[in-house]
Amino acid sequence: MWLTEQIAKLLGRKPPVAPLPHPVSGRVISGTSRGLEPEGLAAILRQAEQGDLTRQMELFEEIEEKDAYLASLLQTRKQAVLALDYAVLPADDSPAARQISDEVSALLQHINLQDLLLDLLDAIAKGLSVITMRWEYDRDSRRQLPTEFTWIHPRDLLYDPQTGELRLRTQDGPQSIPYGAALVHHYKAKSGAPSRAGLLRSLAWLYLFKNYSIKDWITFLEQYGQPLVLGKYDPTASKDELNALKEAVAAIGPEGRGVISKATEIEFKESQRYGTADAYSRFIELMEREMAVAITGSPLSSFDGSGGSNAMALTLDKISQRLTRSDAKAVYSTLRRDLVVPFCHYNFDRADLAPRLEPILREPEDLKVAAETIKTLVDAGAPIPLRYIHDRFQIPVPQADEPVLAPSRAGVTGRGVRLASGDARGARGFINGQLYVDGLDEVARAEAAPILNDLIERIAAMANRHHSYSDLREALVREYPSLAKPVLAELIEGSLVLAELAGRAAVDEDI
Repeated sequence: MWLTEQIAKLLGRKPPVAPLPHPVSGRVISGTSRGLEPEGLAAILRQAEQGDLTRQMELFEEIEEKDAYLASLLQTRKQAVLALDYAVLPADDSPAARQISDEVSALLQHINLQDLLLDLLDAIAKGLSVITMRWEYDRDSRRQLPTEFTWIHPRDLLYDPQTGELRLRTQDGPQSIPYGAALVHHYKAKSGAPSRAGLLRSLAWLYLFKNYSIKDWITFLEQYGQPLVLGKYDPTASKDELNALKEAVAAIGPEGRGVISKATEIEFKESQRYGTADAYSRFIELMEREMAVAITGSPLSSFDGSGGSNAMALTLDKISQRLTRSDAKAVYSTLRRDLVVPFCHYNFDRADLAPRLEPILREPEDLKVAAETIKTLVDAGAPIPLRYIHDRFQIPVPQADEPVLAPSRAGVTGRGVRLASGDARGARGFINGQLYVDGLDEVARAEAAPILNDLIERIAAMANRHHSYSDLREALVREYPSLAKPVLAELIEGSLVLAELAGRAAVDEDI
């Protein structure tokens, strides 16, 4: 019970109340990224290293909003975790542990777990994510239940410069977040200070340089992407004609039309390009490849059109699976620590029996190859339980009298036949013939059983009287006329003839 006592000291007997955040200056949109330059970005990151996360987190949020490619990569990584199922596993095999596991399963079904996980996974980009909880006592279930989850904007968080403790900015100053009052999920892209752990610490520089290239590219297109409209006038043209020419040149740009005098002329000259736009596009592609490497672990994505061999695709898929597995285990560990353990303590006083939350990770496999492998093992005599087949291929066990699928020709299973309809009535062709032969087999076995039992008993008695193989052989040869059973031979012959006739009739029906 040592673990329960230690957790009780942290949690107390009643759920704590999280302090209310006090937004910085009440701002919703900060504009931190507007006019951002390398010196400004470096200053923002240095400020975060001192514990003040305000400007860094505001910048990170704006980067996600402004860069669609980067946002899509982060969204893909989050959705990979949200697509997984999970299992609630009891702490041990005791009845109390199983009961608590069932209670936790009901709790997770009751809350909006998808939104909760999505908010926690925001830590992948920013390094941390905090969600406060409000507990209420439910009289019907007699349980302390979390009834409200509130995501805290990371700009309202800060680290104590002396102790490194995470605190929440409030009207009364920075306050600690009591354990049991919030879910705090950290993501460590690298070792070191937690304020430097988010992926966007590295991606911010790539975003900045990419943004510079996009601005320069737009300027290039404005200057060299359109032809030069040149107006020519005769030296004898009047002032009114000159003004009309100027107005026509100005109107031709956006409107593409104008009216001028015959004494004037408008000429379109192709712009002289002293550079190429390919440099900008190549640099942007380079920045986006670096972003993909940082977020997904590989430079290839569905957006850049990169090709590659099938072996490379499988390798990159394995890298993605490892990231998903790591993200899922980390976020479910946080969920257990900050939600499940307090729930078990407040309601059962047994934090040590808090169940584990395990994401279910199914690696893709070629089911056709798996089926062929299992068939080979079965043919070789390997004892494979039928339950394993149902679990491996996610096939439900058929209920009693439930229609099941059958092979397209005969539907033979073991010694019998089961039709897709589950009913042998109306069967034709090969299926009808097989049904007849199965019934004939049972009748022949029943009639031959007394005869064979008598023969086996007589031969066994002879084997007991003779202790050498040669003596037994001579005895069998001597007694053979009395051992022969014409009835058994007639039964076998008749069965073979009937089976052959049934097969011929089945072929006629199929044709």
